[in-house]
Order: sequence, then structure tokens, then C-alpha cells
Amino acid sequence: MRAYLQLHFCVFIWGFTAILGKLILLKAVPLVWWRVLIASPTLFFLIPKAQWQALSRSVLPRLFGIGSLVGLHWLCFYGAIKLSNASVAVATMATTSFFAAIVGPILLRQKVKWYEIGLGLFILPGMALVVGNINWDMRIGFGVGIISALLAAIFSTLLAGCSMTPATGPMGFFVTSAGPGRGGDLGGLAGADQHCQKLASAAGAGQRNWKAYLSTPPTFATQTAPAVPAINARDRIGKGPWFNAKGELIARDVAHLHNGNHINKSTALDESGRSISGRGDAVNNHDILTGTRADGTAFAPQTDTTCGGWTKSGDGSAVAGHHDRIGPLPEPWATSWNFSHQSAGCGMDALRRTGGAGLFYCFAAD
Repeated sequence: MRAYLQLHFCVFIWGFTAILGKLILLKAVPLVWWRVLIASPTLFFLIPKAQWQALSRSVLPRLFGIGSLVGLHWLCFYGAIKLSNASVAVATMATTSFFAAIVGPILLRQKVKWYEIGLGLFILPGMALVVGNINWDMRIGFGVGIISALLAAIFSTLLAGCSMTPATGPMGFFVTSAGPGRGGDLGGLAGADQHCQKLASAAGAGQRNWKAYLSTPPTFATQTAPAVPAINARDRIGKGPWFNAKGELIARDVAHLHNGNHINKSTALDESGRSISGRGDAVNNHDILTGTRADGTAFAPQTDTTCGGWTKSGDGSAVAGHHDRIGPLPEPWATSWNFSHQSAGCGMDALRRTGGAGLFYCFAAD
């Protein structure tokens, strides 16, 4: 009900746009300039910071291009109002859905839906009744209004394409149903990757290239070995999108994974689609080994956060996250999926003391 009320309120406000555009004495160009100048900073306050941060950098150039099309649309819309009147300009905007039915399949490479084009044609007789008897000096405004409607269809279609992520897809993410059995000793990153590949193959997804979501810190050069750079978990797992074994979206891309992902107890499933026990269950296995910061990068080498680069099963420690997003306190660290706390040690008994079983995340990196 709330969504319907918001939709009707938006339509109500939009109905005043043409009237205000006619009453305001400014020409189309300065009118659009002031509208953008007021609207742009307002968005920074209205849109949550997390949504801005979740935007993928690869999408930003497309958004700037779409914004330019929106500006041209506004110029044409207000130009149509100035060249004709508010009624003619609004009537031409009714053709937006007709244009969208045509340009949508072209720009998004989708199948043409002929019924949408047919429904769009029903608009034309109604529009003819409104603008059929306008004066010749308003015909230019009518033409500019049609261009405005076409631009609206184009930028709406492109904007939808920017946010299009398949509703479902093949498994590209899972929590290991079991670790190798040696606590924090996963056989290094290579051994962890092999374990991911083995479990995925047993589940029928072995054709993909699986990587463990694990980081390792840099090491300093010694007399017998050169320096080794840090390896970040976020750089190992591909670009996404990733879905769980039930086809549910986990994250669109790396940026979304680290800010706004859909990981929780009901979605962080193992390779067979089974839930992993968490806090409140008879056995708590919500500690998932990561060795990473919240942004998916490695720690400095001064403190052991990876059980010696995932090779120790005794002394040491590893950073873990909570796949169920539940901790002893409602604090960000306690509900983080990848950066909650360090383990009590690297052996299986030590991992179990804080609610772990040597499990880790696996992602399809292809």
C-alpha cells in the first residue's frame, strides 16, 4: 500500500512539472541548469551513503552518459512547453511507452514484445484528439516534445540496463560443508583452492574455476627468501555476479560483495544447498575463516591473522567472519560476514571454542 501511495504522489507531483515550466519565465536552458543545480546536491543527502559506495566503478561512465541524456530530455521537454503549451508537451510524453517498447529490445538485446508495441499504438488516437487542432505555430513545440519522449525512453531503458542482474543463476558461491580437517592448516591458498574445487566438483559445479575467499599478508625479504606481496581475498574471486546453490543472488560484483551483499544464514549455503549451523543452534559453526579486513584486503604482517598463511594447525590465529551475521553484540564487527574477530588458535579445538569448524567461503572466479 505504501508503494502505491508513493507512486500516486509522484504522479501527482509530476503533473505540476509542465505547469510550473510554463509559469516560470526562464528559458529552457537556464531552467534546466537551475533544476540540475538544486537536484544534484539534494540526492547526496537523500540517498544513503551505503548505496553510493555500493556503485560499481564500471557503471559510473554509463551513469554519466545517461545523465547527459536526461539533461537533453529536460531541455526538449521545457523547450516544448515554451514553444507550445503545457498540454501539448505533456501529451507528447504519452508516447514514451511506445518508444520504450521499440528501443528496449534494441538497446538491451531482448526479444521484441509485440503486445507492448500494440498497446503503445493505442496512445496515438488519444494524443491526436489533444493536439490535432493546435495552431501551426505550436507544431515545432509538438515535434520537440516527441524528441523529449524518445530521449526519455532511451535513458529509462539504459538506466534499467545498468542495474540489470539476473534474478537467478548458476552456483558461484558456497560455504564449505567441511574443512580439510586440520584446523587453520588449509594447505596454503593453493590447498584451499583445491578444496573448493573438490567440493564444487562433487556438487556438479566442477567446470568452474573456484577460489577460496582468503587473504595472506606480505612477508619481508630475508637472506634466504625474497619479499612476497600481500594477496587480497577480494582480488582472487573474479568479478561476479555470484549466486548460491539455490540460485539466489549473493552479490552483483566485488563492490556489492563488500558493501550491501545478501550473505546471511539463509543464503550462505554449502555446495549442496544445505544451511550452515550458526549462533543459537545446537552446534555453532558460524566462524568462517577469511584472514581479511572488512574491505577484503590483507592485514599487515606484524600479527598472525591467517594461521601462518593457512599452514598452521597449532599456535597462531586467524580472522574470521560470521556467515549468519549474528554476534554477542549488535555491533558492526560482530555481524560482519568476513571480519568479526580472531580465533583462539589454529587447531580444531581452538576454532571450536569461538564457534568455528575450519570452514571458509568459495567463489567462482571465471
